[in-house]
Amino acid sequence: MMITALRSPDYRPPPYTTPGDYRDWHPAHEVRAALTVALAAPFVQPGSVVADLSCGNGLIASALAEKAGTTPILGDVAPGWPITGDLVDTIENVGPVDVFVLTETLEHLPDPAAVLAGIQADVLVLSTPVEAWDDREPQHLWAWDRQWVSVLAAAVGWSERRCVEFDGTVMGDWYRYGIWVLLQ
Repeated sequence: MMITALRSPDYRPPPYTTPGDYRDWHPAHEVRAALTVALAAPFVQPGSVVADLSCGNGLIASALAEKAGTTPILGDVAPGWPITGDLVDTIENVGPVDVFVLTETLEHLPDPAAVLAGIQADVLVLSTPVEAWDDREPQHLWAWDRQWVSVLAAAVGWSERRCVEFDGTVMGDWYRYGIWVLLQ
């Protein structure tokens, strides 16, 4: 079990100015997004309220909300969504939901444990790069292995129901990803 800080503790990268769109990135991101939806879909019930406040292009939360027959609550630190702002602040403004999506975000946060503890949902859909010890992305603050993320989630009250690794490097991507479905 391992974690390492990739940047100094006082480093704060500038926020994104536009929402990320997985379709503009490496094709492995689309595969990871589809796998995330497939893993989480059995935990989405009809009428479930689905939120993603670091939604990028909103595809994952939108697919899960479509299964629930609802409209997702979408937001991002970058402008262009109904809810805009720092994730810590926007979580507090949304309140309890049935399903919360947190993909490709945890590694960007100065205090990942505080964010995980602040999420009020029955189901948490989480993904993050794992074992990215030589990460070249300046926005990423942390590198960790899958076990460390599982222990962190459990320490703040989440119970792991599913966890898989997706190796994007076989498709030429920089990362391997951990994908979790957690219950509270």
